[in-house]
Amino acid sequence: MRFSDLRMKDPPEILWHYTSAAGLSGILSSSELWLTHIAMQNDHMEQKEAIERLGKSLSSRYPDSGQDFSVISYFGRARVCTLSFSEADDLLSQWRGYGNSGQGFAIGFASSELKKLAEQNDCDLLPCVYNEAEKNDLISELVAGNPIGNGPGLNLFEASRIAAELHPISSIIKSEKFQEEKEWRLFKYRKVDTSQDSYCIIPGQHPRTVWKIDFGKINTPKLVRKILIGPCNDPELERTRVTEMLLASGFRAVSFDTHIIDVSSIPLRKNGAAT
Repeated sequence: MRFSDLRMKDPPEILWHYTSAAGLSGILSSSELWLTHIAMQNDHMEQKEAIERLGKSLSSRYPDSGQDFSVISYFGRARVCTLSFSEADDLLSQWRGYGNSGQGFAIGFASSELKKLAEQNDCDLLPCVYNEAEKNDLISELVAGNPIGNGPGLNLFEASRIAAELHPISSIIKSEKFQEEKEWRLFKYRKVDTSQDSYCIIPGQHPRTVWKIDFGKINTPKLVRKILIGPCNDPELERTRVTEMLLASGFRAVSFDTHIIDVSSIPLRKNGAAT
């Protein structure tokens, strides 16, 4: 697999973002998508796996060079912000991990509109890679395309050049343990300027760094195609709440039917379950 193959891959028509009620309300009311710093994701090996693979690949390609490739670990840890989507529209592990244990929502975004947002905001929208052979192919392609000198260690130019090409790859390489998620990522790794208003730190018990993308120029009903209510206690009450959120966000009442709002089909017991 080549990196260009990933860029050519088309996402499914709808990509799903699992979130809480607060997350849904925030997205609809602000007309913003928040991309979180990759180091604050739930996979603690984010970026690290790609950096380790790159070091091993360089050492294998240049076994007698005496090069010190450890500098890659410094340049490779980029300021990357990401937002996750799934191809799966009603996946139990997604509800449990990201949808407030089933009490949240899955927002179905039109992938065609997400691709437009990515282009307008200098971002990428790419699928994650879980397969070992495909990961190795991506790293090998990177190493082969960036020959290095014969000095005692990578110079800063070589290290920064290789790291610049590693950043998008390291943003989508994931542990195979997460492959059920079938994740796509909207991510920004170029020109993340901390002086811009779009880049900020969200306070709270666990402060997080985010990059905000304003989709106000896109008609919200074109971007948000579906809302799936999680396997909650009172789906009809949640349907009413979602309806009010959508009305306040530019949707017309006549458009509300099962094509817009639907309920999870997972028979998850919420209360009184045996432990």
